[in-house]
Formats: sequence, structure tokens, C-alpha cells
Amino acid sequence: MPTDAETTIDCTASYNGYGITVVDTFVTLNLNGFTIDGMGNDTITNQGNLTITGDGTLTNSISGDYTKTIVNYGTLTLKDVKITNQTDNVTVWNSFNGYSTINLYNCDVTHAISSSNVIINSGVMNLYGGLYHAASNVGYSVIKLNHFDAVLNYYDGSIVNSGDGFTVTLVEGLVNNY
Repeated sequence: MPTDAETTIDCTASYNGYGITVVDTFVTLNLNGFTIDGMGNDTITNQGNLTITGDGTLTNSISGDYTKTIVNYGTLTLKDVKITNQTDNVTVWNSFNGYSTINLYNCDVTHAISSSNVIINSGVMNLYGGLYHAASNVGYSVIKLNHFDAVLNYYDGSIVNSGDGFTVTLVEGLVNNY
């Protein structure tokens, strides 16, 4: 597929047991209210320019080596999506590679396990509304910035940890509250 082409995919059912990888292309994925469960595989791996919409759910329900719900190496935009993880791995991992960016608009991002971070951000993350929450234990966070180039731009939304862990942990990086 040419790198300048844009493809739209409309889900017509829930999908379980494999992940989706986008490489060097522009893709819009409309969940249409359905669920994609990686079931032991990273659910979404983005190495291109991916937009996910449609009031659906992205999750991972079976532990394994690659059980993150979202891994981003490109530009990822999520709008009105529920993102969760029921394994011992992180829900969202925004990699550092010099240009990884995640834009979250009115998303509900959580983790079912109290001994895991919900989001690890090593790139640029923009929060435009939504709920980012967990009941994390001590030493774990809802959002953790762990690279000197990591940036969290907080425009709106709620970041809540109802456990003994942290809401936002800044190991390295920058937090902007707009």
C-alpha cells in the first residue's frame, strides 16, 4: 500500500486473539462500538499514522510476553475509545523514537491490575478530555513519563488513582498543564 494513501476500516464485529499492526501508512479504524482483544498479543501496534474512533473498546485479556493494549511508534489519535488491559503489562506504551505522538480525545483508559502502570509515555502525549484511572499500588502510576524527551500536554480530562500509587510520575520529561 502506498505510504501517502489513506485507508478506512469499519469494524463489523468484535475481534479476538490477534493484534493489528499499521506500518508506514495512514489508516482510520472505526470500531463501530465493537471490541478488539489482543488475547496475549499486543492489540494495536502503530508504526504509521493511525486514527481510532467509534465508541468501541481496545483490550488485552490474556497475559504473555506481548500483551500491551497499545504500542505506538508513530502518530496515533484515539477519539471516544475505551482502552483497558487485564494482564500484568502496561495498557498504553508510547515509545521514544524521536516522533511518537499520541492524541487522546475523550477516552477512558484504565488497567485492571493494581501492580502495573496504565500509561508509559516516552514520546509526546496530548490529553484532550477523558478519564485516565486505576487503583495502582505503591510504585505504579496512572501515567509515567520515563524519557528525557517525554512530554505530557494536559488540556482537559481527569487523571485518578484510587489506590496507593501515583497519579503522574515524572522520571524524566516535561508536563504542561494548559
